[in-house]
Amino acid sequence: MKDHQNSIPQMIKDLGGACWEPEDVELTEETLQEAHNLGLKVVVWTWPEHSGTTFNADLVSKLIDWGVDGIITDDPEC
Repeated sequence: MKDHQNSIPQMIKDLGGACWEPEDVELTEETLQEAHNLGLKVVVWTWPEHSGTTFNADLVSKLIDWGVDGIITDDPEC
């Protein structure tokens, strides 16, 4: 990470990647903007069992408002 300004999006870009897929709770609005500024697509994934809750529609709505490029979920009815 130190070779990439301690930034996961920067590391992905430097290594030739085009997309970053962080867990929904890992993403911040700032890191999303950084990734987009680097030309990366950002697709988050949800893992309700990991967060100890059911599908969090409020969190997903917030991520959509932030401008994520996609959402991966194991609950397609949501």
